[in-house]
Formats: sequence, C-alpha cells, structure tokens
Amino acid sequence: MTHRVRFVLRFSLMGLLALTVVMNCHAQDTSQQSIIARIDGRYAISFADIQQYVYDSHLIYMYRKNKAEAYHRAVDEKITNQLKLIDFFAMGLNENAELLRGITREMSEELVVRYYETQFYEKYVNEDSMRIAYKELGKEVVYQQIVLPKPKHASRKDLGSLKLRAESIGHQLREGADFAEVAKNFSQHSEFSRPGDFMPPLSWEMSLSGHPNDIIFHLGTHEVRVIDSKESISIVRVAEVRRRDVPPYEQVKDKIRQSLAQRYGDFTLKEFERMKKRLIDEKALWWNAKALRQLVRWSNIPHFYEKGYPDTLREAISHGRNPVILRYSKGRVELSEYLRLLNDVLIWGKVDSVREENVKKYILEAVRTDMLVKKATSLNLERDIFHAETRNPVLRNEILRLYDLHEIEDRIPEATEKALRDFYQENKDSLFYQLAKVNIYAVIDSNKQVIDEAKHKLEQDVPFEKLAPEIFVKTYIRKRDGTFDTYLEDEPPYLGEAAFRLKLNEIAGPIEYVDSAKGIRYALIKSMAIREEKHLSFKDVEKTITDDFRKYYRQEITKTTQNNLKKKYTVTVYTDVLNRILASMGIHPQ
Repeated sequence: MTHRVRFVLRFSLMGLLALTVVMNCHAQDTSQQSIIARIDGRYAISFADIQQYVYDSHLIYMYRKNKAEAYHRAVDEKITNQLKLIDFFAMGLNENAELLRGITREMSEELVVRYYETQFYEKYVNEDSMRIAYKELGKEVVYQQIVLPKPKHASRKDLGSLKLRAESIGHQLREGADFAEVAKNFSQHSEFSRPGDFMPPLSWEMSLSGHPNDIIFHLGTHEVRVIDSKESISIVRVAEVRRRDVPPYEQVKDKIRQSLAQRYGDFTLKEFERMKKRLIDEKALWWNAKALRQLVRWSNIPHFYEKGYPDTLREAISHGRNPVILRYSKGRVELSEYLRLLNDVLIWGKVDSVREENVKKYILEAVRTDMLVKKATSLNLERDIFHAETRNPVLRNEILRLYDLHEIEDRIPEATEKALRDFYQENKDSLFYQLAKVNIYAVIDSNKQVIDEAKHKLEQDVPFEKLAPEIFVKTYIRKRDGTFDTYLEDEPPYLGEAAFRLKLNEIAGPIEYVDSAKGIRYALIKSMAIREEKHLSFKDVEKTITDDFRKYYRQEITKTTQNNLKKKYTVTVYTDVLNRILASMGIHPQ
C-alpha cells in the first residue's frame, strides 16, 4: 500500500471519527471524558477509550445478551494492555535491538506518517488554526453576485474583453450604483445572473469549499471584488457581515478539525508527494538489467515475499553475489540493501505477476521511504509515537505483541519428550480425560402434529435431514458427575438425557420438554455421532499434546504476568462511574 493511500485512509477515518464524536457530544460529552481507571495516578483510561475498545475488539457482539459484561471485560483488558505498555518501557525493552527488529518496518512506515503529519498536515490543522477558525465559526456573509460565464473555446482576446467588462461593472458598484439595477441591466447578457437576489449566507464551513468562497467570506461589508475562476468571472458585493451564536469551543473543536482536514487533507498530501518525488531524480537513474531480471524471477516464486525472500537473498549474498541493482544521484542499491529495505523499511505490495516495472517501482518507493525515515529520525519524531501512552494503533498492537513474546512466549518451557510425558501424567485426570459426547439432528416445533408428520415421512424413507425446512444440530456432553451440558452453546441441555439414551443412528420422538423462553416444545431426534467417556492414553494425544502443552503454560504464564503487573503498579478502577454511565445508556448488569 502506498503512503498516499495509507494517509488518505487514515485521515478519512479520522474525519469520520471526529464527526461521530461531534454527533454525540451534546448527549455524552461528560460521559466520554469520564475517567474509568487510573494507573499509578498518572495513566488514565476514559469511558471513550473503553467504548471504542468494546467495538474494536467485538466484545459488544460476543456479549449481546449482557452488554454490561462487555464493558466490564473491556475495562480489565484495557488495564492489562496499558500495564504491558508501561512495563515494556519501564523494563527498557524499547532499547532491546534484537526484540525491536520485529517491528522495524512498522516503525519506519509510522515515522513517515508522523513526518507527514508534523511537516505538512499540522501546518494547516492544528490548535492555533482551530482557534482562529472558531472565531469565524459564527460569522455569516450575505452577498450578491453577477456571474459572467466564460464561453467555451474563448480566445485570449475574448477573455480579456470579458474581464474588462467585469471590472467596469465592479467600478460602477464601487461608485455607488444600485446592485439590483446593474444586475437587471446586465441580466439580458447572462442567464447565470440573479438580478437583485441575495445568495445564501456564506458560513465558515462553506468558505472552505473553494477559493472563490474563501475570498468572499473574508470581504468586509459593502466591499466589491471581481473574482476570476476557471469557468466564469464573478462580481461580488457584500451586503452584510453578521454573527450567530455558536457552542463552546470544546463542543465543536472536533467538527472544526474535521472541516479543516477535509479542506487541507488532499492539498497537503499532494504537497507531500511532490516533495517525496523530488528526493530522487528519476532522469539520472542507472538500472542493472541482469540484476532486475533475477529479481523478477525470484519475485514470481509463489509466496516469495511472504516467507521465502530472506533465505534466498542471504544465500546469494553469502556466495558473493551482491550486484548493484540501481545507481542514483545520492547513492546506490545493492542486493544486500534490497534485503534491508524489505526487512526494515517497506513491505512488498501484493502483485499477481511481477514485472520489471514492479521491482523498479518498489525500490524507488522504498528508497524514498528510507530517506523520509531518516528525516523523521533527525527531528526526533520517534518520541511522538513510541512511548507507553502512544495512541498509534499499529504500534500499540506491535508493542503488546513484543511484550507477550518476551514475557510470555519466551518463558514457555521447551516441549521435550520428557516434559510432554510429565505433563501428561500431571494432567491426565483433567486435560486428558475425555468426556462422553453425542451429536444429534433434531426437528423441533411447538406443534406436536409437525413432529408426527415428520415421523410419518421417515416411514416413507425421507432422509432425516430433509424432514423439515430447518434441522437443528445439537451437541451434548455428560460430565463426570453424570449431569449433562450443551457443548459450545448457552442453551440448557433440554435434550441431553434423551440423546445419551440413543445408539448411533437411532431415532426417538416425539419428545416433549419445556423451553424456559419458548414454552412447551416437541422434538424428533437422531443420534449422528457418539464419543465414549475414557482416559486418553499418551498415544491417543501424541499428535496434539505439544499444542496442549504450550497452550496450558501460555495461559498459566499469562495469569502470573497479569497478577504481577497489578502488584507492580497501582491500579484504581472507578466501577461506580462506569455503572452510572452504563445505566444512563440503558445498560444494566444481568
């Protein structure tokens, strides 16, 4: 993905988020800013953070029947994640070069994004520009205009004549001529003029939509201006500049930011792209045709850039094959540098059939990206995005991944033969005790006659799975105390006892039972699979025990790590605040 596409996506989403906040700010402004938890009295987690996490992590869908539980779980997970972020830097893992090698490329791309933000985007969208805009937010400009359309294929002489006519009209208006009369006299020449009419009041938001609107918005009362645009020349006279009341700045600042982002986003991206293009003079490039052909051959190996390229390139380099691929005015790219660009700078995009032009395009993009990373590093921009409170979603996730790798994954014991056999002996009565399980097909209805008709179809050799429009699949387990449970569902095991009485492929019904939500129900069931209860031998689990071993220790080490973090740092949770906000949203604990 090119930087331009990534920036457009990021700032489009930023605008959408800002709009969402604005739409809800009047109803939830206080709630969104309410602090739900603090760590060491410094790091704060707001309700807005919790609400975003609930949706981003899909907890809201996992707990459809108990939304309050989704929010409380989100609080716990957000706290755990923030503790990991804090501890990552407190332990100095940010100085661990070997560990950080896993996010070098992500760091490079995010540094380029931050460079664009600080050096281009934030020149126009910042706190000062937002404050200035706020002062003009309540301003409205009432004006009149006469529009002289430019004829298609007009000559320079015709355009000059049109401009002189516009200046003449402007002069008349400045001398005090009545606008309506001038417009009326001129209207016979143009269907675009609106004699004597006032245009819709021009607001600050409308002033951002184009250069002519921006000029008009900043004119004073009674001021006249001739405005030349691509398709016409307009003569504008401001009749009145008036004010209207606006909400407090804090309530509208996100809306202002969104408007400024829409106004300047594309402009700053184009400015950034022009600067990036100038980093390399493409008229002074030398390409090694032989090296390019070899790269194209490698690049078309299936999954080469997913997993194969490091070994292939290192093998060639280790045997002295390190050709120069590109020479440019500021340097050169050898095969070893190509490997570094792939590892540390820019991911290869997905291309079905790689051609020479694709390789060239990647190399130039990667070299330019590397130059921008160096510029960003010289400005010390890493401190803006790589810290315990970073809100950069890419780096937050990567830091959490590296923390888990260092503190959890690397501490999982080696799965040797002895370790696996000892693990089996210690857990054979729990993890490796196989409960009895049965799978059934079921036809279920509130009308017993429907079940009787289904049973009659069976007698006519209709397959069970075609007895009704909807055939339910149910799975039940019998626990060691003899009770039943529904497997992977929340529904009570209404048909569990009946299911376990059946032999394989045996059918039973009608079975009457009471569904706590739907009342009396009737079922026709067929046993489709039966698993016996037994102790699994080591041989039975030999193919899966390594995964079980790692999963078990991962869970145990995770619990220990989380408990140690909560002891190491002071965590305060304001559960009453959370419950009060949830209650105001109609969400109550169940």
